[in-house]
Amino acid sequence: MSSKVAIVTGASSGLGRAIALNYGRMGWKIVCADLRPDTPSTTTTTVDLINQEARGKAIFFRTDVSSSDDVQSLIDTAVNTFGRVDVLVNNAGISLESRGKLGPKPIADTDDSTFDTTWAVNTRSVFLGCKYAIRQFLSQEPWPTGDRGWIINIASVYGLKPEIEHISYSTSKAAVVHMTKCIAREYGHSKIHVNAICPGFVKTEMDRVMLEDEALGAATVALHPWGSLGAADDVAKAACFLASDQAAWITGVALPVDGGYM
Repeated sequence: MSSKVAIVTGASSGLGRAIALNYGRMGWKIVCADLRPDTPSTTTTTVDLINQEARGKAIFFRTDVSSSDDVQSLIDTAVNTFGRVDVLVNNAGISLESRGKLGPKPIADTDDSTFDTTWAVNTRSVFLGCKYAIRQFLSQEPWPTGDRGWIINIASVYGLKPEIEHISYSTSKAAVVHMTKCIAREYGHSKIHVNAICPGFVKTEMDRVMLEDEALGAATVALHPWGSLGAADDVAKAACFLASDQAAWITGVALPVDGGYM
């Protein structure tokens, strides 16, 4: 048990890719879950980067994170391939109300399908991931420290401070924060860590269209006392910390990684 086995959803791009790569550099075994192994903006898949350049070992598993059967199969694949599951990062998410997609809209103009799809990917997926991961944690040998597992849910600063005209996204991420705290209380006695990271504005594909607008990008930067937007690695480092011995007495936390935005 010298290295951990981690599942990272949404691992093909953005925050998930950065988290998986950082885990790979620590020599971990990683199951990269996503709808496809690559994206139009990447030339090398996350799995290939980990297997070629990092110390870890990775496989890809196609997963619809809103499907109960797919998430159960994801857990089973990790166990069948690597023998156990130690860390789950529920990262997969969408923001249909972002500019460049459907765009910001008040609730009166928001389609039911926007809300339902957002909640299926952003919130139901976290419920399913936590449910099946915890079942596996409880069935396997704990670590010598007594720890049974680590869950890191990627929420958002919008889950802590809702943004107007983002009703679907903001509420879906607020639910992730409360789900995290609820599960942490339920399974603290089993030594299962359950924490959330609440990223601020990070330079990823999700915010690309907004950042390409010079005036809007500058206004967004001005919201951050740090004076800049974040990088995916800033969030990945927090994910490494929360799954480490340095966070041994931390559970139920919603950690902003936001350059002071909150």
